[in-house]
Amino acid sequence: MRMIELLAMDVDGTLTDGGIYISADGKETKRYDVKDGMAIVNFMRRGGAVALISGRYSKATELRASELGVTYVYNGSSDKIGDLKVLAESMGITEDQVVYVGDDLNDIDCLAWSGMGIVVADGTSKTKAVADWITSAPGGRGAIREVVDRLIAEGLR
Repeated sequence: MRMIELLAMDVDGTLTDGGIYISADGKETKRYDVKDGMAIVNFMRRGGAVALISGRYSKATELRASELGVTYVYNGSSDKIGDLKVLAESMGITEDQVVYVGDDLNDIDCLAWSGMGIVVADGTSKTKAVADWITSAPGGRGAIREVVDRLIAEGLR
């Protein structure tokens, strides 16, 4: 049985609910689910690595990654699949040891390449078409917790 070594995910719409709030003074905030955060920490405590790969730069993403202890952060990636492949190679792992979670069109290559491509419940229909499975929970509302709990239950981490 293979072991999942890397849990990689998109941020906006996957780790968050997709909302981006910008105040009158230009400050951006996002909503993150505490249960998703606990799942990420649990996955890392069990020896797995976590990567956040966002196509959009956001200081909030950096702050959340820092809070959780996530060291692989591609914030404002213009080549998500390239970044994911380079990371896997640098870790000495194959795509079969990678899970990628996403929600939108710019995640399709990562979903298709990874050993297990997972799309959140409110992902796009085109993204769902390439998914190995689809979560019951929407992005930013426990989807990552659902993924980690399932990986652990199936003995994959």
